[in-house]
Amino acid sequence: MKMRATTREIGRLFRFDCGGRFGASESMVSLQEEGVAALCRILDEHPVAFLADEVGLGKTMQALGVIGWRRHVDANARILVITPRENVQDGWMKDASRFGDFIDTQRVVGRLHRHERLGEWLREVRQEGVVHLLRHPSFMRPFNVDDKLGWQASFDRLNLPEIDDFPPLPPACSPDTRSRVYNLAFAKAVNAWFRRNEIHFDLVVVDEAQCLRNPTNQTNAVLRTLLKGVAKRWLFVSATPAHSGVSNIATLFNTYPGDTHADAPRGTLIAQRSPKSAHDLLELKRELSRYMIRRPRTFVVNNKPLGKGAYRRDDTVSLASKCESSLDTLSIALVQKHLVDVLDNQGNRFKTGYLASFESLEDSLRNKIGARAARNNRGCEPRESDADSGDEEDVRDDFLTDPNAGAPDSTAPDAQYVSTLSRGFEEKFGFSLPHPKLDAVGAELARRALGRRDTEEPGGSKTLVFCRRISSVRSLQKRLMRSYFESIEKRCSGYWQHRLDWKTGVFPEGGRPADAFRADEAIDDDNDVHEAQADAGDDSDETNPLRMALRSGGWLYRFRRQFEDGYRHALVFEHNWFLRLCAEGGVSPERACDAVPDDVWMESYAFAMDNGRQRRLRQTRYLVWNCLARHARLVFGMDETQAAFWRSVLEAVYPASVRCAAPAGDTLRDDRRDKKLFLYRSLWTRIEDSAWAGTLALPGRERGLPDDVTKRRAFRENVLWRQVLVRVLSQYMRLTDTLLDLLCADRRAAQTDDEDMLDNFVRWLGSEDIDAVRLRGVWQQWAQQYVLIFSSAIGEAQGETLDARAGQTDFDFLNVLDPVVGVVGGSGGQKRAIQQFNTPGMPWVMVGTDAIREGVNLHLFCDRVMHYGLAWTPGDLEQRVGRVDRYFSLIERRLKTAEALMPTLDMLYPHLVDTVERRQIDIVMQKKKLSDAVTDDGFSNVDGRGDNTISLSAPLPVDHRAQSKPERFFGVERHLRL
Repeated sequence: MKMRATTREIGRLFRFDCGGRFGASESMVSLQEEGVAALCRILDEHPVAFLADEVGLGKTMQALGVIGWRRHVDANARILVITPRENVQDGWMKDASRFGDFIDTQRVVGRLHRHERLGEWLREVRQEGVVHLLRHPSFMRPFNVDDKLGWQASFDRLNLPEIDDFPPLPPACSPDTRSRVYNLAFAKAVNAWFRRNEIHFDLVVVDEAQCLRNPTNQTNAVLRTLLKGVAKRWLFVSATPAHSGVSNIATLFNTYPGDTHADAPRGTLIAQRSPKSAHDLLELKRELSRYMIRRPRTFVVNNKPLGKGAYRRDDTVSLASKCESSLDTLSIALVQKHLVDVLDNQGNRFKTGYLASFESLEDSLRNKIGARAARNNRGCEPRESDADSGDEEDVRDDFLTDPNAGAPDSTAPDAQYVSTLSRGFEEKFGFSLPHPKLDAVGAELARRALGRRDTEEPGGSKTLVFCRRISSVRSLQKRLMRSYFESIEKRCSGYWQHRLDWKTGVFPEGGRPADAFRADEAIDDDNDVHEAQADAGDDSDETNPLRMALRSGGWLYRFRRQFEDGYRHALVFEHNWFLRLCAEGGVSPERACDAVPDDVWMESYAFAMDNGRQRRLRQTRYLVWNCLARHARLVFGMDETQAAFWRSVLEAVYPASVRCAAPAGDTLRDDRRDKKLFLYRSLWTRIEDSAWAGTLALPGRERGLPDDVTKRRAFRENVLWRQVLVRVLSQYMRLTDTLLDLLCADRRAAQTDDEDMLDNFVRWLGSEDIDAVRLRGVWQQWAQQYVLIFSSAIGEAQGETLDARAGQTDFDFLNVLDPVVGVVGGSGGQKRAIQQFNTPGMPWVMVGTDAIREGVNLHLFCDRVMHYGLAWTPGDLEQRVGRVDRYFSLIERRLKTAEALMPTLDMLYPHLVDTVERRQIDIVMQKKKLSDAVTDDGFSNVDGRGDNTISLSAPLPVDHRAQSKPERFFGVERHLRL
C-alpha cells in the first residue's frame, strides 16, 4: 500500500519545535509540518515541487523533512542536495546537525555526506540510502590546456577509471569556450555512466533555485547535462521564484524536470508566457499552484497578523542627492559628459552597476586603505571585477567561468576615465573629487551610527548597505572611519576637556604630552592576552590611529595593560563575589573580613606572588573560594545547602588553578590583612548603586536561594549569565574607544584627591553625553537579549555549556571591533564580522557586495537596508532585505512592543536625481510589483469582473492584503485534501 504523507505522520516523525530549544512557536511548527506534508503529496503526483516560502520560514528545515519522508518511504533512496555557494552549504550542515539532534526522532534523514569536489562524490555515488550535499562549483573543473595530451591527462587525474568514454579533443576549441567544452564533455560521460549502471536519484533538492534560471550559462548547462534523465523528483527551494522576471519560473520547470517526464509533453510543465493582463496572470498562478507552496511571513501583533506590506517602507526620497556646490556640479558634469560618448559607442546599452560614476569618483584600483581592509577580510587582494562579474545577470549564476575568457563587461565603461580624472584631481588639489551621493550617504550613515552632538542624537542604529562595486565599499568605509575618529576627538574635548593627540595620548587642556603617562604604569614583558587582538589588523592599522595606539608599546596599549592582573586596575571589571556572598549569608562585609582565618590569608599571598609581582586578582579569587569552600559558615554565615550552591557557581566562574591545593604561606603580619581585596567597589558594584542602574539590569541580581529545586536551577543559570555578560561588556569596553573614556576618567582623577577613575567614568556613563547614551543602549540590549544573541548570533561550540561560557575571560567574536565592516568576498570567511553585526554595538554598519545577499542572517539588531548600488532584479532586492526581515528579528521585536506609531523596516535607495539612476529605480520597482503579483497570494482575489479586477499598470490598492479570498493559490490546503 502506498504511504501517504499526513501532517499527523510528519508530526510523529519530526519535531520541528526542536524540543523547545530554539523558541519555535506553535504556529511555526504547524506551518512546517503542513509544508512538508503538502510537498510530499505534490511529489507523489508530479516530478517537481517548489517550496517558495518567504525568507525566514524554515525552508531548509522543511526540505530536510521532505528528505526524511523519502527515506522513510524508501530507506535505499539516493538523494542529492545542491546549494549555490559554500556559505549555503555550511548552513545546511548546521541545520542538519540540529535537525538530527532535536527533530529527527526516528533518525530517517541520516547524516549528510558533504562533498567539495566532483571526484569524491562520484566515488561514493553508487551507495544507496545516502544524502549527498554538493554546491554548483563541485560539478565543474577549470580547464585551459589546448593540446590533445593535456585534454586526456586532465581526465586521467580524476582517477575514475570506470568513466572511460571521454570524447577526443574537439577539432576547434577557442580559449573562450575551452572550459565549457571540457566540462560538458565530462558531464555527458558521467551521465552515460549513470545510465549504464542504473544510478538514479530518487530526489534532487536545489536550494536557492533561482540560480538555475539561466540555463545557457556554463554551470547550469553542465548540471543539466549531468543529471538528464536520472532524477526522478526535483524539489526547488527559493524565496524568490520570479527572481528577475516571471519567465524564470517556466524556464526552471521546463528545463529541468519538464525535459524528461511523461506528464510534460514536449517538455512543457508551465506555459511560457509573460502576463499582459489579469487573465494571463491568473492562468499562470493556477498552473503554478499545482506545484508551488508559498506562505507569507506574518508577525502577530495584538492578536492580528501583519504582512510585510504593513511595515516595510521603500524610501526613494530621503537620499535623493543633488549637486549642492559648484564643485559637485563640475565633477558630475565632467564624468557624465564623457559617459555620453562611451555609451554612444556601445549603442547606449548598459546595466546598472556598470557605471562607476554613480557610486564614487575615487581611484578604486589604487585605494590602499580599502585594498588592505579587503585583503584582511578575504585573505587575498580583491580585483575590481570580483563583485561585478559575479553580479552581472548573464553570468550571475555561472559559478565557474573560464579564467581565460573573463566575464563580459566586467569593468565599468567609465571606470578608466573616472580613475584618471580622480587621480589627476587629487594630485593637483590635494583632496578627492566630491561625489554628492557618496557624501550624503556617508553623512547619513555616520549620523545614524555615531550620532550628532549639535542635535544631541545618540545614534546607535545599524544599517546593512549593499554596493555593486568594491570601490564603493572602500569609499564608504573610509568616510565612516573618518567620522568615527572625529567623533572620538569631539567627545574628548567636549565632555572630558582633554586634548587627544593620536600619537602621544590624552592629556588635560593646558597639559603636555608627557602628562599622558603615569609613573606607576610600567609594564613587564608578560604575554598580553589582547596583543594579538590589537595587532590583528596588520598593515591596515597604519590608517587606524586607535589601533596604532593599541599596538604593543603604544600609549593606549600601556593603559589597557593596567586592567590585567598584577597592575593597579586589575579589579575594575571583576564582579565582587565576596560582597555577594556576604549578602546571601546575611552578614556584614566588615564582620566577614575579620572572620577570615589567618592560614587562608597567608596562603593567598603565597598563591598571588608571581615573578616578584603580586597578582591581586588571583589573590582575591583564592580568598573568596577558600572562605566559601572551607569556612562558609564562619565567614559568610551559610549553611551547607547555601554553600554547596554557591560553590557550584564559583566552580564555573573561577579557573581551576584557584581551586588547587593550598600553597605554603609565611607568617602573617597584621598589616597584610588587606581588606581592600574584599571591599573594593568594582565598576559593576558602582553601576548597581547608581540611580540609573535599573535601565541596565543584568540577570541574577535577585537575592536569596529559592527553596524549590527547579527555581534554584533557574536562579543559578541567571547568576552564570550575569557573569557571562559582565565579561562580555568588560571586554567590549577594553577593545573599543570606551577605553579612551576610562583613560580620561583616570587622568581627571589624577588631578583631584576626592575622586577615583570609576567615580568619573560612572558619572559620564550616566550622563546625557551622546556617546554615553549610546553605550548604555548597547548594555541594555545585551541585558535584554543575551539568550537570543548566544543561541542565534554566536552559536554554540561542540559540547559548550553555560558553565564553560561563564568561565571564559575572552570572547573571540569581540576581537578587532570597528564601527564599520566591509565584506567584498564570499561570506564564508566573514564569520566574526557576521557575529559582531548580530550583537549590540559595533560594528554599526556592514557594507558589502551581493556576496552576502544569500545564506546570511543579519537580523538580530538591524532593520535598515540601503541599496547603495541598486540590484537589477526584484529577487535580488528581496534576498537583500531578507537578511534582516526574519523571525526573531529587531523589526519583529519592535512591532510587538509598539504602542502608537507603526515601526518600519526601511529600505533606502540613494541616487542622483535628474540622472538615469532615477529611471533605473522606477524600472526595478515596476518589475518588483509584477513579481509580487505572480507569487503573493494577496493579489489573487477575483470578484468576477474579468481583466479589470487586477491592473498590472495601475498602482496596487493600499488595502490589497486585507481582501478576503476563498483559498490561497499557494497555500497547502488543496494539496492536503488529495
